[in-house]
Amino acid sequence: MARRRRLARKLQPPSMRSAFPLGRSARRFPGFAGAIAAFLAAFVVYESLILAITAATGLGVDHFTAPVVSRIFFINLGAFAALLMLKAAGAAVANRDLTKALASRPI
Repeated sequence: MARRRRLARKLQPPSMRSAFPLGRSARRFPGFAGAIAAFLAAFVVYESLILAITAATGLGVDHFTAPVVSRIFFINLGAFAALLMLKAAGAAVANRDLTKALASRPI
């Protein structure tokens, strides 16, 4: 099993490998706090990788000013909240426990 995980990790792109430690730390928080931690970790990894790629290609990092990044953050936050509410509504329709629906691991 461990060998399979190592092989799967080698085959993943670098962006996924850099997100693993943040994802593991986000799973330590239960329920809603874990969802927020996972969202923040994913946003930081995504934006930092785009910034690194942009800086490496020499296209300029003028697009990474505070207003632009904060606008992207709030758009992503709105989409994340909508999807989280949709998941909660689906759990309510299926008569499932909401705490189990928001858990980071299957219960």
